Amino acid sequence: MTRSPFRHILLAGTVCLTLMIAACQPAPDVNQLGTQIAAHIYATLTASIPSPTLPPPATPTPRVTLTPTRFLTPTPQPQARVHSNGLNLRQGPGRDQPTIETLVRNDILLVVGKRQDCEWLKVFSPSGSKGWVSGDPIYVVLDAPCSQIPSGSYRPLNGELLVDDPGVNGLGELTISNAGEQDMVVAVTNYAGGLLYALFIRSHESAGIAAIPDGSYTLTMLEGKEWVGDLGIFVYPTRATSLQDPYVFRTTTLANTAVSLVLGASPETVPMNPIPLEDFPLSQGDE
Repeated sequence: MTRSPFRHILLAGTVCLTLMIAACQPAPDVNQLGTQIAAHIYATLTASIPSPTLPPPATPTPRVTLTPTRFLTPTPQPQARVHSNGLNLRQGPGRDQPTIETLVRNDILLVVGKRQDCEWLKVFSPSGSKGWVSGDPIYVVLDAPCSQIPSGSYRPLNGELLVDDPGVNGLGELTISNAGEQDMVVAVTNYAGGLLYALFIRSHESAGIAAIPDGSYTLTMLEGKEWVGDLGIFVYPTRATSLQDPYVFRTTTLANTAVSLVLGASPETVPMNPIPLEDFPLSQGDE
């Protein structure tokens, strides 16, 4: 396609006319022009850069107050020094208990228990054996007050009468066989609840009480292991029971009453009622 020469002439004329009009305008003030340019740049930058968003003020962390821990000072274990030449260490508190070993003067014993206000002391010997020694000052010197020593546990001899207080003697006889797996204590109380006897019977052994006065008596049984004589309880009790019916002991000119029982069997050979452990007559330390 052929372009018209008139179009070129018209464009050239327009440019010349524009230049002539611009030349007739007064020259702009340089300073004013600079100010306008700077204002324009500032306005452009201000509009293009967003204002920074400030984070919310931080919540102050609560101040932690440390409470100092109170440490308990351990109480030293009481000790006893053997003061005699040759002191028997026994299986339990009592001169009838078997001897474990013989201690010598100046042996140091670790005291872990007592019986009857330190009449007997439960100790560990220098060889590591555990047993009982007499607490008599003739034989040992204790380095702590007796009140600081807890009551100790032991296993009484079979047939040992822990309580023997009938008031009067009679001719009645009571024999009990322990058919259970636990040791037991059998308490004999009268109709008013008074405790006359307490008999220790080891597991699978028999024992008896003689010279029982005439009367009606209730038999209560406590089973367990590790007897604490001062408190009248087992460290590990299993159960307490009471015979349903009282036993009457009566002596005549021709005969006396003799009762033979098997307790602790499973099933029981005589009617028994379970009772709370704390209701056992010796549980309040009556021994």
